[in-house]
Amino acid sequence: MQVIYGVNATYVLPALVSIYSLWKHTSQPVESTMYVDGITEQNQYAIQRVNDTCGMSIQVKDFDATGLEDYDNARFPAISLLPLLLPSLEKGRCLFIDADTLVRGDVWELLSADLGGMPLGACIDMGQVTYLERRILNIRVVDMFRPARARLKN
Repeated sequence: MQVIYGVNATYVLPALVSIYSLWKHTSQPVESTMYVDGITEQNQYAIQRVNDTCGMSIQVKDFDATGLEDYDNARFPAISLLPLLLPSLEKGRCLFIDADTLVRGDVWELLSADLGGMPLGACIDMGQVTYLERRILNIRVVDMFRPARARLKN
């Protein structure tokens, strides 16, 4: 399975923590690819250290933001558009994980999810505020550990 991360230079370290947690919890081998916008020498060194320490390999690709300049701003850098560009950048099925995600279970079941012929699938970011039935629901910490129960309750 191909697992994709998209980061700018400031999110390389959190992505490496996420990749490490992914490797620790997966039941089968995964290929990790990190698209990086503005990689630094320090980032390259950190990635190489993780590769050497874990015995796994992270493929690093330069993110080309050409044509996306109008969408690039301080709050949402162009790299945040990567999930929408993946069908044209990657062949076959892949899984995109946010750089600030700590993987606590096996992600292989996500690969078998039925997308109904659609090129992209998505899930709710439990860290965000959800708007439902004209009410704003604040997500509690316990809801993040038991999302099915929280969804049923809400």
